[in-house]
Amino acid sequence: MRRLSCGLVAFVAVILCTGVFPSAGVARADDRIVERLQPLAGYVVESGPQGIVIDRGSSHGVNPGDVFSVLRPGAPLVHPATGQVIGRRDEKLALIKVVRAEAGYAVTVPLGRYRQVPLMRGQMVKRAAEQRLLFIDLDGHQRQAYSWYRDQTPHLQWDAYEAGRQPAVLGAVRQLARLGYDLYLLADGRQVQLFNADGELIGVRFARVPDPAAAESAASSTAGDAGGRYNLSTSERSRALTATYRQAATINGIAYSIDIGDVTGDGQSEVVFTDKERVYVYTLTPQGLKYRYRYQLSRWGTLMNVQIADIDGDRRGEILVNAMNEDEDGFSSFILGYKEGKYREIVTLVPYVLGVLGGFSVADGGFFVGQTFAEEVVYGNLVYRLQLQGDGVKTAEPFAVPLEFRLPGALFEDINHDGRRELCFMNAQNFLLVYQGGDRLWMSDERLGGSLNDTQVEVGTNKVSYTNKLDVPPPLRVVDVNGDRRLEVMVVRNTSAISTGLGEFGFLSKGGVVLLEYAGMGFALRPMTGELEGPVQGINVVENELLVAMVKRSDDLLKTTGDTYLLGFPLRQ
Repeated sequence: MRRLSCGLVAFVAVILCTGVFPSAGVARADDRIVERLQPLAGYVVESGPQGIVIDRGSSHGVNPGDVFSVLRPGAPLVHPATGQVIGRRDEKLALIKVVRAEAGYAVTVPLGRYRQVPLMRGQMVKRAAEQRLLFIDLDGHQRQAYSWYRDQTPHLQWDAYEAGRQPAVLGAVRQLARLGYDLYLLADGRQVQLFNADGELIGVRFARVPDPAAAESAASSTAGDAGGRYNLSTSERSRALTATYRQAATINGIAYSIDIGDVTGDGQSEVVFTDKERVYVYTLTPQGLKYRYRYQLSRWGTLMNVQIADIDGDRRGEILVNAMNEDEDGFSSFILGYKEGKYREIVTLVPYVLGVLGGFSVADGGFFVGQTFAEEVVYGNLVYRLQLQGDGVKTAEPFAVPLEFRLPGALFEDINHDGRRELCFMNAQNFLLVYQGGDRLWMSDERLGGSLNDTQVEVGTNKVSYTNKLDVPPPLRVVDVNGDRRLEVMVVRNTSAISTGLGEFGFLSKGGVVLLEYAGMGFALRPMTGELEGPVQGINVVENELLVAMVKRSDDLLKTTGDTYLLGFPLRQ
């Protein structure tokens, strides 16, 4: 009986911690949807074709996707007996959504049906004010969720619960904008999703439904690991998907670009990284890193990034090293391999930035590709499929990409589960984009990525020019986080506590990993690791563990010195 009682307590604990739907604990005090729906008042500072600027920003709790009402003061409400003015009811002129949130202000754009409404400096704005909300119960079991969210946001104009159960409404969930509401809250046993008036996904609250049979073991393993292998945690443990971690290895110095994979074919993982002048190869062992090889760049240029991928189909990884010849303005990439028991350069002076999209190996559907160079912007519009041929690379047919595509860090996988692969990459402004063919499916509302690694390019004319720095984004990775055989995308998000003329990525001081997940009708980001005490330069999945390369910089952020730590986060797949 004691064993049965412990199992029951463990199962209840898991339910309370995860907020399984339906329950009274459908949302918690840290519910991000509730945060997005809290009132916040401000004013229009500037209105123009580039957007409407309001005087409330990230320091006030504003996030990309937040919906504000632009208000006009209505007639005063006069008490019939006393004649006193007891208030006024504001009139909604338009709805605007936040597309960028800086510390002291935010840039917004009008939602669809309000795009022709003239907006002016000085008008009052208020988040979640005078907005009609429709709650749609997708599985018929979310009445408690409706009541909880309505109680947390009484300032919203909630329609009746029954309105969201009408067949006409349930049949139009993929065309929400036609229903005419300002906000939509969709709930089922897995998640609650918040959409704006245009039917755009702006917030998700996920829930995990635990396996009752595994509840006891899950609770005991969590308790048993408190002082075990994963004995460290990030500051955002309550929100992060995997917040506990261990320190797996240390690299003395900054690894500007790093990748992990089997290069020798012996089943062990090699850790390959660059300090911009040399390429280092170590074997990852339970005791740490074991030195194997170092390549010194002997010709003029700067190393950009490294990728381990099988480009000849033998299931062993080659090391693709992208290099920039800054003197001649072009790429001079090369390839390292492990041949006949030795590491050596097998291809040299390739005039492309190299990469493999769609998997580790060309034998499993991966594409070995190269992107051309373009003056001032570095990455050209042309990408070609390549073939390893002897000691050289043969250019084959073009590989179609969007105009703003950048190959470093990109991936090509089916992430919306429709049987077709999507192209995911960071653009030059550090926004994450998802394309399927020539159609853009999604673009992040916030800047992601960010890197200590950059390339320099001359911009301007022969008479007037300047050096521009473009960061080389850390790689995107895919993983099946919850075991549903669907891939999610892991994305590095680095931030700076210092605002400078170099932009927000000038002096990176914090980092972490977020997860891009397809949530039924759109993509949504959620915290994965929480915030770390240094920027992240690379991520890899090795044996059900997420390895994060975090750089701990010296106290003087003006100097790029420090060490790199490989941190292991458990992945329950």
